[in-house]
Amino acid sequence: MYEIIERQLELADGEVVTALDVLGLGATLTHHVKNPADAGAPGTVFLDGMQQWFDSVWKHLAQ
Repeated sequence: MYEIIERQLELADGEVVTALDVLGLGATLTHHVKNPADAGAPGTVFLDGMQQWFDSVWKHLAQ
């Protein structure tokens, strides 16, 4: 997962805005496989949990 930070950005017209940015450069990559036939498989549990996390963050940020 990428860390999200809030920072100030200056636009081309000089306006400064607050933006949410992700610090993905250098993030560790992992490989997980979802097995629809086995809801208890480690990859399935991990990916389902990450999907729920993503959906909750997306819903919160979209407001």
